Amino acid sequence: MWTSGPYVMSEDTVSQRVFLHNPYYPIATPGNIEQVNLHFIEDGGTAYALAKDGQLDQTPVTTSELPVVVELPPNMVALQIPSNAVFYFGFNLTKPPFDNVHVRRAFNAMFDRQAFIEQIVGGRGLPMLHFTPPQVSLAPAREEIGVLLDYSYARREMELAGYRDCAGFPQIDIITFRGAGTWGEFLASLAEDVLGCDPALFNNEQLEFSLLLEIIGPDTPADERPHLWTLGWGGDYPDPHSWLYEVLYCRADNPFGRPCSVVDDLLLQAAHASDTSQARPYVEIESRLFGPDGEFPILPIFQRASYELFQAWFVGPHQQDGFIGGRHWDAYRIDMAAKLAARSNTD
Repeated sequence: MWTSGPYVMSEDTVSQRVFLHNPYYPIATPGNIEQVNLHFIEDGGTAYALAKDGQLDQTPVTTSELPVVVELPPNMVALQIPSNAVFYFGFNLTKPPFDNVHVRRAFNAMFDRQAFIEQIVGGRGLPMLHFTPPQVSLAPAREEIGVLLDYSYARREMELAGYRDCAGFPQIDIITFRGAGTWGEFLASLAEDVLGCDPALFNNEQLEFSLLLEIIGPDTPADERPHLWTLGWGGDYPDPHSWLYEVLYCRADNPFGRPCSVVDDLLLQAAHASDTSQARPYVEIESRLFGPDGEFPILPIFQRASYELFQAWFVGPHQQDGFIGGRHWDAYRIDMAAKLAARSNTD
């Protein structure tokens, strides 16, 4: 296969893909990887055993293997690798009760993201208080902007909305994509424990992803859309525009029914900025959306993050590389002496 990149594919089968260093690549690189073998191993336990035996330089950690990563041999390390995908609950701002910003603020402040990550997604995530991942240029740091878990604040906001102790709160329809039914149940449980809501008020339904998109889409009348739904988004470019504008701009698809505001003026201003010093409105935008007095068109939950095992002899930008786009294998090095020594010790 012809390519202009630092590696060329020499083999593609059902069990593996092999890439070789491109000898004609004109740019000097810091790595020393001559060949990359991508093995397709369906069983996570098998992959873990091979890595522990020194036969793999890197492998993902399955949920079932997570408890044993604390018992790794000294030549291995487990790292959490963040992706560009942020998951959230969308609010329907066109009908009660989430047309009231105080209710949206209350639900955001009561949501225990760390407990959700540990109990619902098996530790495979990092909490998000705003929308743009912190790895993106010009985005705020993880906890720089947003409302931390605050039950008292949540109860005050519900009272300001006229729903003290959840009295008079209407029936809520929650639509989740297939496999995320526990997400809605988790939220309903928190609403009961923190806000005093009757769990019977929350109707949870799972739909195939295509049907979920249809029911919140522009062809569905706003009053027929659910009150809450789950979705995730990963930007195509390492710029806050790929999250904030693409999802939350008032003249985008906008299934939330979010009205236009100064936020949208700032989004357009930042999008047309000629240099990064003029693009700082992205921080203000996040603050206006997710700060203590924010609009909260969505409830950000977590940034997806997987666990991967790496051999100590495999060195490179593991936690930064490939956030947008593919891996840059030419930036990695393998200490072959250390690798061969470790393998000889396992024979």
